[in-house]
Amino acid sequence: MKNFYNHRLLLLFCLILSLGFITSCEDDDEETGPNSGQVELLSFGPTGVQHGEELRFVGHNLNQVEAIAARCNSA
Repeated sequence: MKNFYNHRLLLLFCLILSLGFITSCEDDDEETGPNSGQVELLSFGPTGVQHGEELRFVGHNLNQVEAIAARCNSA
């Protein structure tokens, strides 16, 4: 009788483990991924750029950007 309970416990453990594995492999929201078509700016820099130096932009789908509006905040 003791052996029977061990088999049931092992079967229950395998079932829970397999369900956890299956649910973890599902795709998350595909709309927020880099292939969703939205332009996403992750970072830019360096921050101390002088006039004429190179400024780099890092993000997703930046090839869809047509223009950048620059704002200067002077106090």
